[in-house]
Amino acid sequence: MALSSRPWFERLNATADQVREKRVESSDDLTLWTAYVEAHREIERQRFEFYKRSQDATTVLRTALAEHHTENEHAALTYAKDFVADVALLPVLVEMAMTVRYLPDARHAIANIPRPQLIAALEALFDTKLQALQDSDDDYYARWAELLVHLQAWPMLARLAERARTSGNPEVQEIAAWITTEYGPMLALEGWT
Repeated sequence: MALSSRPWFERLNATADQVREKRVESSDDLTLWTAYVEAHREIERQRFEFYKRSQDATTVLRTALAEHHTENEHAALTYAKDFVADVALLPVLVEMAMTVRYLPDARHAIANIPRPQLIAALEALFDTKLQALQDSDDDYYARWAELLVHLQAWPMLARLAERARTSGNPEVQEIAAWITTEYGPMLALEGWT
């Protein structure tokens, strides 16, 4: 009986074929990964060029952020998240931070704005938005609370909690209770109990 006709030999050959196929797949994976790394490197180079050479990055980014659900908008948000964002972008970034789709990246982009500029501009924007909040806007109360916690903007969070606590909507009142429970020590430092 020939060696090649034995069952164990056939299984061994089948296993060897599978190993060869895996090597080919691994080689393809490596090729794909190398292409990805090259593309990533090019993106980084182009972002740095834009950062270094753009004459009016804020206008370009504001325009791109207004193009909802496009690659242009996504690229602008990613750029603002990864680089120092201009305070002029704050209103549009705050609006984006109020939506589930954009909130993590928008929060990071907002946090990239230099803090002294951010807090002053956010105070004015927050006061306007707080006055406009209705009892039915429980989602906005929650998103504002999350944003203010992310930014460690405790005085504004205290004002939001106070407003939420006096709401006629039990869900909004729950947000006030959550803020107090989770961030009470920080609010106490601001004189709110």
